[in-house]
Formats: sequence, C-alpha cells, structure tokens
Amino acid sequence: MPEEIEIADKVGSVSQSRYAQIVAELRKPVETASRIQFTIGDYALKVEPMRESGGQERNDELFTVKDPLFRLAEDIEVSYPVVKNARWTASRWPKDRRVSRVSFTVHKILAGIGEEEERFTARWAAAGVVGQIRDQLRKRIRHEMSQAPGAVATVIDSQSLKAAETVGKDSRGYDRAKKTNGRKRHLIVDTKGPPLFIMVTPADMTDRDAAKEVLFRLGLMHPEITITRADSSYAGQLVTRTKTSGSPSRPSADQRTPPASSSCPDAGSSSGRSPGSCTPAATHTTTNGSSNTPSR
Repeated sequence: MPEEIEIADKVGSVSQSRYAQIVAELRKPVETASRIQFTIGDYALKVEPMRESGGQERNDELFTVKDPLFRLAEDIEVSYPVVKNARWTASRWPKDRRVSRVSFTVHKILAGIGEEEERFTARWAAAGVVGQIRDQLRKRIRHEMSQAPGAVATVIDSQSLKAAETVGKDSRGYDRAKKTNGRKRHLIVDTKGPPLFIMVTPADMTDRDAAKEVLFRLGLMHPEITITRADSSYAGQLVTRTKTSGSPSRPSADQRTPPASSSCPDAGSSSGRSPGSCTPAATHTTTNGSSNTPSR
C-alpha cells in the first residue's frame, strides 16, 4: 500500500507564489545577461573567426587565436574564459537559431551536441515548448475522462533500463536491486496515468535522491498538486528534508502500511509496465490515520 507525501507550500522561507514571482523577476536580468554574452561572442567571432577543425597545428593556434581574444578580454575588462566561451557558443548558435527565452548557459550546454539538427531540435525542449505540448495533451485527456484539467494528486515511481553501448559512463550506472547497467527514468504521473514530469539519471541513483529534485521541480511547475503517492523506497530522510526545503513534506499518518509491492506488484521495477498502473491501489489517508481504498 503506497505512502502519501504531502507537498509543502513553501520554498525555503518564501511561499510558492512568492518564489514564482522571484523566478519571473530574475528571468529579465538573465535574459539581459544572455544577450550580453552572445554579443561578446558575436564580436569575438569578428575578431577571430572559428577555424576548420584540423586546419592548423595546435601550437600555431595557441598564439594566433588566443592572443587577439586575450587582448579583447583585457580591453573590455572581462576574463579570457568569458570571451572564449562566448565565442564558441555563438559559433554554434547562429542568430536565427537562438531562443530568447532560453538562457546563454543552456545554449552553451546544448552547443555540445555534435549533430546540428539534433542540437537545434533540443532548443525547443529547453524553451519549454515540448512541456507545453505535453501539458495540453494531458488536459485534453483529463477533459475526455470528465476530470478537472489540473491534477491535485500524483504518483511517483522509477524504472531502470539497460543502456546502449553508445551511452557514456558518465551518464549510466548499475542498479544493484534490478541488476541493470544503464539509466533510470523517474516519472510523476497523475492518478489517471498521463505524465507530468520525467527525469533521467544514471541507474545507480536511488529513488529518494532523485525524488528530491523531481518533487521540488514538480512543486514549482504545478503548485496545485498537494499529494504524491509513493512506495516504501521513497521513505527515510527525504521526508525530513522536505520539511525545510519546500518540496514534499511528510508521509501519510499510517506508517504501518506495507511496501507498495503488496498492493501494486512490480512497483519500481523495470518490467515495462505503464506509468500510473498502480493508481487503483492508492490509498487516501483520513484524519484518524486510517486508510480507505478508493472505488475503481
């Protein structure tokens, strides 16, 4: 029988609504800073355009590329790494491919994607477009099921999957419980099944550690959600942490509930079951701590 985790209404010392206001206010200076960094990069490319890979010996490049960029950095009173990184990032993102709502830092991270089309496609996910499409589809599904557009209760679970040989060691791990070498996807779904949030980590990350980040982001994206149901693998220090950080705060009053596997077989396993399949077994905690199984 899964435990219930209540979502706290604070982030640190401020309310969820105030935190959302702070984030909105900070986005403006971040956008300004991003424009400045791209401007530095564009001018650095005029001073020293990018060269074809393998076109020069490394020793020659050290003197012919670094020196003018170093001088530019000194003259505009910023560090050389700032100019170097701005130049490289700007070269990977032509002006017509940049997204104003996406920070320079995210552009820099995505710039490391080798395939050009894959890199440019990833910008839409970074801009939140993919998430908006997902949210609209979920609302439509809930409407067709005669449900309110927004969920207030969710289910969290994870699934470890074997990774392909092309997946690097830095993004994979070994899940001893599932005997799987690869990645783990952590999913939050509403009680009807549609996903609200998905995060992928190396398979050796514990459910509790991943839940700290997953549930924190969930609270920011969907402040209307108040309960997240989870199996026993999410118990422990996660509850203590959430009381002070503004993520999920506490389990249900019924601490004697057995692990989810007793009412939701294969909970957290890599058997490939559909997200939210344990929803019918979820319980609602009453004021006296007893549990009632909802009707199907």
